Parts: sequence; structure tokens; C-alpha cells
Amino acid sequence: MGTVIDNGEGDRRVHLIVDAHCGNLGLMTSRSRMRNWLTALAEKARMHVADEPYIKGYSWPGGSDHDALTCFQPLMDSGISVHCYPEKRFIFIDVFSCNKFDLGEVFGFIKKSMKTSQEKIILMDRGTDVTGNTIIPATIILDRILVKERVSG
Repeated sequence: MGTVIDNGEGDRRVHLIVDAHCGNLGLMTSRSRMRNWLTALAEKARMHVADEPYIKGYSWPGGSDHDALTCFQPLMDSGISVHCYPEKRFIFIDVFSCNKFDLGEVFGFIKKSMKTSQEKIILMDRGTDVTGNTIIPATIILDRILVKERVSG
């Protein structure tokens, strides 16, 4: 069990960003596996899927054996996006939520299923003050060292 990110009341939103080296080439190059992975990640985060995932493949500039993939899972609670670059084995993941989620469980799922290493992790507090109709500036809640301590401990 990790740290539960409590988004509190109102319009506070949390944005988990993971940039990493991906060791699971089979997952990051398969549209059907990515579709299932996005659904599984949404379930781990206890988020509600709004529609089918959108997955677009395109050729890596200069040629590659594998297409790069851009994936988006629309959620009633916000959204999950993933950008896969198999040529370099880079993966960029954004989990944006209006609801509570367990950071340890979500990051643990990402790390184990994607076989990530060299992670750069950012957790940001984002949102809008609807009553004042103003944008609240994004605030980094945890840097990657604190995130790793919280999700591993």
C-alpha cells in the first residue's frame, strides 16, 4: 500500500507524470496490449472509463522496426495519456485525476508492467477555483525522490 493522494473537496486535481525507460517492448508496441493496459491502469487508480481508448501509431522519423504510439484513455475523472517511443525505449505517462488514488499502487503498476527504469516522476497539484473563476497555478507536490520514497516504503 502506498500513499493515497487525497484531492480534497472542490476542483483540486492531481497530475502524475512519469518519464522513463521502458523494458517491455512487447507492451509499448502493441495497440491491443496498450488498450488493455490503459483499462487496467484506470482500474488500479479506481477511475471511471468514459470511452474506448484512442491509440494512434505513426512511423518514427528516420525509420524504425516499430511504430511510435500515442494513447489516450478518456475518463469521467479526467484522463490518462501515454506516448511510446520504442526506437529509444522511452515512455511518457500522464495520469490526471479529479479523484483520490493510491500513488504507490498506480506507480507500482506502471513500474512492474512497463518494466521501467531511470524514472523521472513529478506529482503536481492542478486546478481551477470555480467560485473565483481563476486558474490556480500548478504546484509540484512531490519531486521524484520523495515520490520514490513514498511508493517504495
